[in-house]
Amino acid sequence: MIKLHQPAQTLAEHNELNRADLLAQLNAARNADPQNEPPACRLLRLHCMKVGQYIDYNFETAYSIQPNSPVQFAEALFVMRDEQGQPLKSMDVLRTLQTHRKDLRLDSRFRFWLGFSAAEQFFSATDAFTHLSINIPAYAAASPYFTARFEHGVDMLQQAHPGKGLIIEMLEHQPWNGGQRTCMQALQQRGVAFAVDDYGAPDGFHTPRSLQMARDHSSNLPPLVKIDGGLTTDCLESSNFKPLTDRLQEVQEHTPKALLVFEWVQSADQVALITSHMQKAGVHMPISFVQSHGFDAVEQKKVLSSLSCS
Repeated sequence: MIKLHQPAQTLAEHNELNRADLLAQLNAARNADPQNEPPACRLLRLHCMKVGQYIDYNFETAYSIQPNSPVQFAEALFVMRDEQGQPLKSMDVLRTLQTHRKDLRLDSRFRFWLGFSAAEQFFSATDAFTHLSINIPAYAAASPYFTARFEHGVDMLQQAHPGKGLIIEMLEHQPWNGGQRTCMQALQQRGVAFAVDDYGAPDGFHTPRSLQMARDHSSNLPPLVKIDGGLTTDCLESSNFKPLTDRLQEVQEHTPKALLVFEWVQSADQVALITSHMQKAGVHMPISFVQSHGFDAVEQKKVLSSLSCS
């Protein structure tokens, strides 16, 4: 077990320290050049001053292959809002911070503050057996600074909310090349599972090595593999399913026990069509979850039925 040389804190104290740390950095930047504070920095500074009032969340609906299973996958989308109530995208804030301060640790402070505060809010409002997914880029998982602070936050989150799980989504924007193993091993010891996000994305960097890393480091749950929604949509619209089945054959070879998540699937008919092409290509893994914003109550029932039969 890895020990961190930091004083014991509650999750609330940890979040407050991250918030105060980030706010101090933003105030310093503003005081140095008050006339040229970027709008995103100003809004983030105002959010940091309003503890507990800066985020809400909604869900990308997902359905389990086993309707009565306690393990359900629902991805919470956390949203900060500006003074007019309009969404403020966290990636836009990050880009502004990086351009303005050129300080990757400020990037990490923001991620820790928003991520763990949001997770605390989410877990406090959900039932047992809930698993929350958190997106992590490859460069952050390769950083010893990030790893140490993230371990500490996970420890406190699990202490405050035992029985609720974390899934780390491995983002596709940079290659996962082995430099992230220290972080992944530390999180594996804490019972964290891993998901490969947007596998098959044309502009993504995931390869079978990403699948192997998720397979080798997931705990408590099998690894999840999320098939890129753009890839799925292109195949459905063109009726050319080979790019999709090629990627699925890689998944079956390297992570045969993975839970398959299909993004942007809109109907039970589409589930049936995808399943048919998978079987023709020799891919016999079941579709475990479908993510979509578009299901009504009738279609939900049909999708659940089609997943149970896949």
